[in-house]
Amino acid sequence: MAEVTVILPLYNKARCITRALDSVLNQTIQNFEIIVVDDGSTDESAQIVGKINDPRLRLIRQANAGPGAARNRGLAESRSKYAAFLDADDEWLPGFLETNLTSLKDHPDCAAVFCRNLQGVEKVPCSAPPGIQLPEGQWRLPVDFRPAPLNAIIASAVPSVFCARQPVVDLGGFYEDNCRFGEDIFLWLLVCLNHPIYLEPAALVVYHTEDSGLNWYHTTKNKFNAIGQVAKRPLNAWLLAPDRIREKCPADYKPLLESFLAYDALSEANTRSSNGDAETARALARQYRQMNSFRWDYAKLRLKLSFPKAKALVRRN
Repeated sequence: MAEVTVILPLYNKARCITRALDSVLNQTIQNFEIIVVDDGSTDESAQIVGKINDPRLRLIRQANAGPGAARNRGLAESRSKYAAFLDADDEWLPGFLETNLTSLKDHPDCAAVFCRNLQGVEKVPCSAPPGIQLPEGQWRLPVDFRPAPLNAIIASAVPSVFCARQPVVDLGGFYEDNCRFGEDIFLWLLVCLNHPIYLEPAALVVYHTEDSGLNWYHTTKNKFNAIGQVAKRPLNAWLLAPDRIREKCPADYKPLLESFLAYDALSEANTRSSNGDAETARALARQYRQMNSFRWDYAKLRLKLSFPKAKALVRRN
């Protein structure tokens, strides 16, 4: 039996699926199976995968249901103790599996390994936001942690995570509901709330932002028109279904969770109000009233909502 199952959701990535699979096949350890779940692709993605002659690779096809459902299908089909997730437009460096497998074996209390990543064709190291220093090694979320560094830690997990399969299954897997944005970080937040994790300082993933669709990079860096991109991008899954997070949140972490949700809702509301979506910003303010505890950012939001023409001044400050 394979020690690790590599799960790769696939939807219309014919231009880059070979690169992703080559990065798996070139790993320094080879005791793995690969499950590619084609989520209703309409291009040649599945045909490209089908031509790869490797007995460890299984191609599963399903009607389009979103990346969360595709990853969960892979988990259900998995035969291994460990699972690793790779998106079809990204790639691993050769030591990804070996390094992360060793970390989990050496730290069996940890449910997952989050490693750093390189971004884009230039492979630029992804750094934490200014003023935030990410911890390293085995780590358990402190109950008095702040929302901003927690958000940075979870965001670092977006391109790829290596995990013990059973804890992830027990938490319910990835968010589905045909979600197209944040379905993975929904799960990694749950993992952080319920288990120790291992934070790997090495960059072992190339996150190909130039090939991604709706993601954090495109929205914050204005790779696409900001107004159109923000309007097109859905809310993070945990803002869409906060009660599903609350249900699985240990009692000691509930105050931190509510602060985190309010922090993320306020950040989203400020972004949307700056880009013409005041309706969503107001709805978030009504739903997440604790956002007023972040006084400066909340004041900026109220100013932008009350005086739309002042948003340019607020943006400069």
